[in-house]
Amino acid sequence: MKKALRKNKNITNVYFWISFFLVNLITLYIAYLLVPSFIVLGNANLTDWTAVLLNSFLISTIYYLVLRLAKYLNINTSKNSSWILTGLITNILSIWFVSKGAVLTGLGISSYLIALILGIIITSLQYLICKRLFVK
Repeated sequence: MKKALRKNKNITNVYFWISFFLVNLITLYIAYLLVPSFIVLGNANLTDWTAVLLNSFLISTIYYLVLRLAKYLNINTSKNSSWILTGLITNILSIWFVSKGAVLTGLGISSYLIALILGIIITSLQYLICKRLFVK
């Protein structure tokens, strides 16, 4: 399956984004269940499931677009360290900025440390998934 994924770049990009989306979805929801005093999903307009779907979509899309922008600008993200660093910074900042629009997105976090911890966890899981599915 790995060889088939590498042959078609468009399909690989779709699987790449879907894997990011699922990692974000599961991580945000588990974090919401484990530490509800630090992470809030939902508000008067959005249920918790709608909020987790919307935020997973936003964070995954921002992450994917930043990686594509880095590739377009010829920033070398093929090395593991640069890919992880780019992903880590992107995930932390996207979680932080998405949570600042809590009225619209339904994601609230209590501190920048929560964004930092979530960013580290999500980036680690994304790295493991990508190594398992997409790398030779």
